[in-house]
Amino acid sequence: MKTTAQSPRQLCIDVQAHGSSKARLLIARPWQFQDADDTLWWLVPSSEWPAYRHAKLFFDWFTRKKKDRVWTGINVEKGLGAVAASVYPSKFIMSQDWAWHRFCEDCRSGLFDQVIADSTYGETSQTWWLKIAAGYVDKPSGFDPLSQSFRDARAFYCFRKNPGASLWELTESNDPRKTASASGMLSQLSDMPDIVAKLQQRDWLWIDVYCGVSLEVVGPEEISEVTTAAQVWSSTLSRFERWLPG
Repeated sequence: MKTTAQSPRQLCIDVQAHGSSKARLLIARPWQFQDADDTLWWLVPSSEWPAYRHAKLFFDWFTRKKKDRVWTGINVEKGLGAVAASVYPSKFIMSQDWAWHRFCEDCRSGLFDQVIADSTYGETSQTWWLKIAAGYVDKPSGFDPLSQSFRDARAFYCFRKNPGASLWELTESNDPRKTASASGMLSQLSDMPDIVAKLQQRDWLWIDVYCGVSLEVVGPEEISEVTTAAQVWSSTLSRFERWLPG
């Protein structure tokens, strides 16, 4: 897949018109306002911000060094558990209306994997990418899930699922443990909810899950092979409507 959008911001704004409706307005939000043309962007199905409890569509550089591909998909966050409520603000504490709960149910049942397995662009099956970033919270007074320091300190695991493959392949991680062990842990996305549930001190653990596809950034002269914003919505992002409120 290719796009003439020259940044995550441009693709986000282009897709926004196709994903929004009278019933559900998708609001474009950048991670870093001061660097809006180069930062991660979300389409948020709510005027609420920060929108930790909502599933969101994300748009980011696939690799920040090269900046030759943009990836887009769904982002779901796990907040803090009830044990942390005594020292952390309520906006960080998960209640039953957080998208994380439904997302985990649909992962466990295999529904989310099925959504991905059925995904094609034209007659071509898509390669899917998964990133899981997790970090334990520290000082209540200074905690901000959107801060650069917290996001940089998290452990992350990146996986790839090729067309026709049944398992996720670990491609990159900053976890010092053996990558083979991590890969085995998440060979199936349906395993993830139970793995998280068994973690020690999980009430103090913040998790971001990103799952999506990547598009090569090309110039306007290649319009014959380009995936339009409307096609990005219809072939990929519209599949996540189940997890978007509205």
